[in-house]
Amino acid sequence: MLTKKLTSTPELRRFARTLISCLVSYYAAKLATLPELYWAVITTLIVTTQPSLNQALNTGRDQIIGAVIGGVVGMAGLFGILRGAPHLIVFAIALLPLAALAAWRPALRLACVTLVIVVLVPASGVGSPFARPIDRVLEILIGAGAALLVAFVMPNRAINMARDRASEIVLALGELITLTLRKPDDADEAERLHRCSAAAEQALDEAITEAGREHIIVPVKRTRGDVVDKVAPMLT
Repeated sequence: MLTKKLTSTPELRRFARTLISCLVSYYAAKLATLPELYWAVITTLIVTTQPSLNQALNTGRDQIIGAVIGGVVGMAGLFGILRGAPHLIVFAIALLPLAALAAWRPALRLACVTLVIVVLVPASGVGSPFARPIDRVLEILIGAGAALLVAFVMPNRAINMARDRASEIVLALGELITLTLRKPDDADEAERLHRCSAAAEQALDEAITEAGREHIIVPVKRTRGDVVDKVAPMLT
């Protein structure tokens, strides 16, 4: 019983997901014979260590979009370099729109990093100078894809977290009712219970949203015995 409980804890599930994602990412990049496969593993770690599936999906999306934008802008800069333009001038001009993009949407800052690698880091070997941005985008795709694949196969079981948050709301409201009947003038304790209930309700909404993302693997049941997704509006 204790062993089953330990192996089902969210911490151990995230631990296993991180290790498996890194292995999948590494060997997929190696199978694709990518020269800098460590970028795939780095991307996997960034995505898979997110605390929820929603955040992992958003982070994976931003990593891919940032890498694509940085790669495209870097390839445009390489055209200028091949025609004799100085590296630093090309980099400075190309960095301006990407820096503005990162300021507007910090989640896309990987575009700036990709630009640095494409334009400023010397390419090894005698291959095409345009191979590096293509390889970089492929590495990001593999890294994010591996992390999301394992996240779907080994979800956080958000439906269980939703049940826990619903229980916290009910307990907090019960304490609040008891406090109001026994000590109606204890405003500080009442405010604390209100905050606890509000925080648990927000966490419940987030857990139900994530459970909806996980429903392919862990369906949200809609029977009388498990209607946790109906608890939040009812308690509100």
